Parts: sequence; structure tokens; C-alpha cells
Amino acid sequence: MAGLFTSQLGVGPGPYSQNRCVNLNIGVPLIAQITLLTNRHTLLDCLGAAGVAHRIQGGIDFTNWSVLGNRTASTNGTFQFEDNDTPTYPFRFYRLVTP
Repeated sequence: MAGLFTSQLGVGPGPYSQNRCVNLNIGVPLIAQITLLTNRHTLLDCLGAAGVAHRIQGGIDFTNWSVLGNRTASTNGTFQFEDNDTPTYPFRFYRLVTP
């Protein structure tokens, strides 16, 4: 690792410290699968950051969203959400939001 320093010659890296490979897993939560259940409810199988709370939002267009519920991802990053109100809508869009 090195810092950037400004000198009369411009900006350049400073002396390097111990070099290490750093892997960052910066993921976006996603809906991996959507299943319409026999009772006409919708089941969302989701992936997100482990231990992080996620808001599930629904809407009939891509402008107005309502919070349908909250779920915290398990240690492997998975969680499910069942939308009980699906039968009252002709169609519905879903998205996941983290704080």
C-alpha cells in the first residue's frame, strides 16, 4: 500500500508498505428467484450481505415503491420473503434496498 503525496513535481505514490492482496466483496443484493405459490402468494429467494437488514419494496411502476417488509440475511447471505398481497395486484415489481 502507498499513499499519494504532492510535491513540486506533482502527485505521486509514496513509499510502499507491506504489499498485500486485498479482496473486497462488494455485492448488490439481488432477487435470485421468484416463485408464484399455489395460494397465489409470491415467494422471493434473495441474496445479500450476511447479517445485513434488507428492505423488500414493491410497486406497480418503477416510480412509486412501498416497503413490504424487512429481512436480515443469514450467515450465508440468503433470505426469503413471501408477498401475501400478490393476488390483489394484476402485476407487481420488486426490489431490495439496504440502509
